[in-house]
Parts: sequence; structure tokens; C-alpha cells
Amino acid sequence: MMTLKLILVSGLYPQVAIADEFNYCKSPSQQFYHTNAKPFTSLHPMGYFANNPDVLQLNDSDRVEGIGEYKSKLIISSRHQLLCYLSLLETTKP
Repeated sequence: MMTLKLILVSGLYPQVAIADEFNYCKSPSQQFYHTNAKPFTSLHPMGYFANNPDVLQLNDSDRVEGIGEYKSKLIISSRHQLLCYLSLLETTKP
């Protein structure tokens, strides 16, 4: 089912954004996402994900402390989110 969702979404929204690795220690209004076109983009303040930031957050049960001998200061999980979008909206912050 997840594979079918991924194929459908990638056809409708061909662009992908990856969350910044330090978003876990920032407030939702200061979080950044990286795209091929622009490395540091933020969510539109009136968008769905900006108004509902808990949708993009990992639950404590989804976090893994370490895999074998590999230890990391960053969060390890298999449930990180990718944002799929159609186009970027260029705005300026006041």
C-alpha cells in the first residue's frame, strides 16, 4: 500500500524536499527543508504542514538509539518524512 501511495504522489508532485538534520531542535516556524533547486527552504506559514507541525515529527517509539556498534548524535529512524510538492512559492520573510 505504501509503494502505491509513493508512485501516485510522485506522479502528481514530482519535486521532493528532505528535512534538515537539525530540525528536531528547532521550532516549527524555523525548520528548513532541502531541495535540488534551493538548499534551505521553509514551509509557507499558512500551509497545512506549518499549521500542523506534529504531522512531520517523529514519535518517540519511531526513534532508534543505535544500530549495533553504530552510535549517532542525530536521530536514527526508518520513518523520516519526505515532502513532495509541485512547485516552490517564492516569498520573503518580514
